[in-house]
Amino acid sequence: MKSTTSVSSRPYLLELRPWRGIARSLVFVAGLLVWQWSADHCVANPWVPIVNPVTPDVGNTVPPPKLVPGKDFSDIRDRDAAGVFDLEQVVAWDGSGGVRDSFDYSGSRTFYPPDTGVDGISAGGDALFQALRDDQSALLFSAEGDSRVLYVRPTSNPNATPGFGVWATATDLDATNPPIDVDGLEVWGGDNNDDTDRYSLAGDPFAQFPAAPQKVAIWNYNVGSGTSVAHTFTTHLAAAMDLQYGGIGEGGALWSQLVEQMDVDAIMTYGKQVTFSIRPIDLSQIDPALPNLDGGEIFLYDDATSPTKFLIQGGYTWDTALDVKGTFGTTTENIDALEAVSVPEPGGLTLLVAGALGLFWYSRRR
Repeated sequence: MKSTTSVSSRPYLLELRPWRGIARSLVFVAGLLVWQWSADHCVANPWVPIVNPVTPDVGNTVPPPKLVPGKDFSDIRDRDAAGVFDLEQVVAWDGSGGVRDSFDYSGSRTFYPPDTGVDGISAGGDALFQALRDDQSALLFSAEGDSRVLYVRPTSNPNATPGFGVWATATDLDATNPPIDVDGLEVWGGDNNDDTDRYSLAGDPFAQFPAAPQKVAIWNYNVGSGTSVAHTFTTHLAAAMDLQYGGIGEGGALWSQLVEQMDVDAIMTYGKQVTFSIRPIDLSQIDPALPNLDGGEIFLYDDATSPTKFLIQGGYTWDTALDVKGTFGTTTENIDALEAVSVPEPGGLTLLVAGALGLFWYSRRR
C-alpha cells in the first residue's frame, strides 16, 4: 500500500526540489558538452591547396609550412582527417590547419595482413634527401610525445646562420583535431598527387614470407594496385649498424640483438638508401659491450655491406651523445619523425633578377 504522506509533511523534500532542478540542468549541460566534443572531433577544417608553392632546393632559407606543398603527417593515434581512429591512415595538411585524408595502407600487405599503427612515412624519392646528408638543407624532426615539428638550419652553405626553432605547431597541422604526437612526416609531394609511398609499422613486426619470417623496417606502397611489398628488411639495417660499431655485420653481436628488437620509427628514403632513427633500446643489460641507443640517433644507410654513419647537420653530430631533449627543448630524446626543408635565399634570387635586368638595359643602351 502506497504511503499517503504528503510532500509538505516532509520539509526536507521541499528543500531538495531546487537541487533537483540544478542537477537536471547540470546533466543537460554535460550532455551538450559531450555532444559538442563529439561534433568537434568528427569534423575537420577543409584542406586548401597552396596557390604559389615554393620549390625545394639547397639553401639557408626555411620556408613556412604554408608555402611547402605535399605535406602529410601520421599521429601516434592513427586517425583520419576528422579525428576518428583509423589504423594506417595518413593525413594531408595544408599548413593553415586544414586537413584531408591521404593514403590508407590498411589491407595492402599479403605477408602481414593485420592493421597496425604507422610510425614512419616518406616518399620513395625524398626531395632533399642528399641535401640533408650534405648539411645543405634544414632538418625537420619531431620527438616522441611532441606535437610540434622543429627545424635545424644547415651550416655548410655559404653565409649559413646556425639555429633551430619550431617549424609547425599542432594547430598548424590540424586546427580542429591537433595531433598528440607527430610520429611521421612527409613534405614536398604534389598537393593533389599524394606521394607518401613508403611507411614503417609500429614495432616493425615479423612478416610471414614463404622462405622464412622476417622483420620489415620499411614497406613500399603501390598507389596504382593498392598493395604493399617489403622495401627494407631489419636485418640489413642491423648488419650495417653492426659494422658501424666495429662488428662483422650480419651475424655480429649487435646485429643479433637489433634484428630481433629494433623498431625503426622515423624515415627518409631515396631508392634503396634510408636515413632513419629508431626507438630507444637498452642493450648493455644483455651484453655490457653493446651500446645503449636513446632514440636520438639519426643513421645514414646505403646498403647492408657498408657501415651506417651518423648524420652531421646543423653543427651537430646526431649520435647518442647529443642531448636532443636538452638542446632543442623536446619532450623526450626519441626522434620519431624526419624530413628536410629549404629554398635558396631571397637575396640570391633578387641579385639574379637585378643582373638580368641590368644586361637587358645595357643591351638596349647599345
